[in-house]
Amino acid sequence: MLSLRLLCSAVLALPGLVLAQGTSGAGDYPNRPVNVILAVAAGGGTDVETRLYAIKLQEAFSRPFVVDYKPGAGSTIGAAFVAKAAPDGYTLMIMTPSHTISPLIYPNLTYEVTRDFAPIGLASKRPSLITVPAASPFKTFKDYVAHVKQKPTELNFGTSGAGSAGHLALEWLHSLAGLQVTYVHFKGGGPSFQALLQGQLHAVISTAAGTLPQMKAGKVRILAVTTMERTSALPDVPSLHELGYSGFEYAQWIGLVAPTRTPLPIRERLSAGTGQDREDARRGLAPGQRRHHHDRQHT
Repeated sequence: MLSLRLLCSAVLALPGLVLAQGTSGAGDYPNRPVNVILAVAAGGGTDVETRLYAIKLQEAFSRPFVVDYKPGAGSTIGAAFVAKAAPDGYTLMIMTPSHTISPLIYPNLTYEVTRDFAPIGLASKRPSLITVPAASPFKTFKDYVAHVKQKPTELNFGTSGAGSAGHLALEWLHSLAGLQVTYVHFKGGGPSFQALLQGQLHAVISTAAGTLPQMKAGKVRILAVTTMERTSALPDVPSLHELGYSGFEYAQWIGLVAPTRTPLPIRERLSAGTGQDREDARRGLAPGQRRHHHDRQHT
């Protein structure tokens, strides 16, 4: 059985499979609205970034790109839908790390990630955050660890779904720290974050897009970031690596894919049309962030 570390490391493999920009003709594509399937529930950071990305696509092609939510079963419901969709460029999907580890968790999938999806572009890559309510007694991640060691399994830690990439990253982290918590699984990061705000959870793993506004509003506190280094958006928040969890790194990313038989000219057209977003993604910017913000917000 693969180790948790290998599972979590594997989720970073897909973004490298980005198509080169191309100028091949694709007729009048797109000449009608394009559905972008998001396999997690609305409201979380991935949802925010997806909607921003859809706006950028709409600007690039002067056609609506409509986000369609199909959450559940570790994102496999949405993926199965897209795998069976007509390969005409009018059904696309936002892929996340959860999609790349699903084959290792769900033995009876009706699709294969490497066979049934063709990569188009990387939309963003960013750290996740270990987040607690503002009223939490935990001021630092060290406080959190000390409490859990004294009272194992007492804390409820929210995830975006059983078997999701975030869940496995937390399993890895807590195994490194020798901790036991009770995981509460939701259909996406949005519902888990809302549960945190409503006082139903002690902590969640969250994304910057959904968390920073709530932090600025004084509703949550961020204990650590999951990348190897700090992010300049949160210069005072340490990375888990520097806190002593050597080698720990979990970077969230979202990418755009199509059913694998989608004609190459259409995929090239989409890839070329989102070229700047791929460059921003490599720099750590969320979709829609201005390039002149790079020096301040680069992660």
